[in-house]
Amino acid sequence: MESALHSRCNRAASCRLESFLLGLPRAQVALAWMLGKPFITSPIVGATKPHHLADAVAALALRLTPAEVASLEEPYEPHPVLGFS
Repeated sequence: MESALHSRCNRAASCRLESFLLGLPRAQVALAWMLGKPFITSPIVGATKPHHLADAVAALALRLTPAEVASLEEPYEPHPVLGFS
C-alpha cells in the first residue's frame, strides 16, 4: 500500500508529465527519460502488444529538454530504503 505522500508525488509527476507530452505515450517519455540517465544501463521492457515495442523504439529518438527532465523530477522526494539493517 502506498503512502499518502508517495501517492501525491505520483499524481504530481503524472500531471507534469501530461502537461508536455504533446500527444506522446507516457511509456515513450518514461523510456526517453531513462535513456538520458548515464547510470541506468538496461531498461526492462515488458512489451505485450506491438504498440508497446513501437513506443520503446520511438523513445530512442526522443530527446527531453533539461526543463522537461527537471519538471518530471521536481516532485520526487527521496525516501529511505526499508528492510535492510
